[in-house]
Amino acid sequence: MKRIKIGLLMMMLLLIVKVSAQGNLQFNQVLTFTGSVGVTANAVTSPIQTVPAGKVWKIEHVGGVASNQTSANVRYGIQINSGISLTYWTSGIVDQNICPIWIKSGDNLQFYYNNPGGTAQSCNYIISVVEFNIIP
Repeated sequence: MKRIKIGLLMMMLLLIVKVSAQGNLQFNQVLTFTGSVGVTANAVTSPIQTVPAGKVWKIEHVGGVASNQTSANVRYGIQINSGISLTYWTSGIVDQNICPIWIKSGDNLQFYYNNPGGTAQSCNYIISVVEFNIIP
């Protein structure tokens, strides 16, 4: 009798958890955004990439290489929704802890490059993203 009660309680808990879940993730594709920004000493950003409806992105890697960089204060990384800046590289110090980053449907992603007082010609970048479908 006690086992039956425990079994029923466990089934009810599992049903509650199943009903309240937000959905499952299903791998969709790997996206690679590349390009070049620069020819200025001010902060510049790449074109905006937007997470499509019904999807989430897992940002796996951010990288950049500046040509003719003359300033010790160069920074590059990503911006989320044109406001949250996550710096990946600052003056030769790599912060490996920013990835992975998950962003939701409707969020905007940009690469940014800032070379205050410098004369870099450009910064080539790569952002590697894994896209998942949200399955209700």
